[in-house]
Amino acid sequence: MEEGQARHSALSLLNLLEKAPVREGLAEVFVHLQDGRVIAFSPGVRVPKNYDRFKGLMAQVLRVGRAPPEGEPLIWTAAKDLRGFLGNRGLILLSEDAEVEERPADIVREAYETGSAIGFGAFPRGPFSKDVLSLATKRVRIRGGEPLKAWDVACALSCALYDLAERLKG
Repeated sequence: MEEGQARHSALSLLNLLEKAPVREGLAEVFVHLQDGRVIAFSPGVRVPKNYDRFKGLMAQVLRVGRAPPEGEPLIWTAAKDLRGFLGNRGLILLSEDAEVEERPADIVREAYETGSAIGFGAFPRGPFSKDVLSLATKRVRIRGGEPLKAWDVACALSCALYDLAERLKG
């Protein structure tokens, strides 16, 4: 993980993993790394708020493949590549240059109903790789295609998760 990507990922993970719908298992959180691996996060994990501790934790996961090194893993390598991780599931990719715009609530609901993953970039700038784009079953933009920081996208999705959780509780 490059420095900029690690910061973006740390803030996005803090935003998502601290939310009740994720802690209660309504949604799962994964990170797709530059080297292709997919890292999974247990709903009970507490990502360090201190950035240096976050970097140390992620370095351990990259080196050992999991954290903690023994016992029940809270963070682990879920797949060697994105294609293997997705299997038959769809990938709804959030991209500011997508032609179709949707509300975060509609994206989250569709992902929940279809079992699709939602992907968004936590890299400083630029397009998704051709490999990632080829796996997307749907590309959409939010907020008029405005360039958003990853943590802003995470915030929009986590708010939509709260709305979905309320609707499911009825």
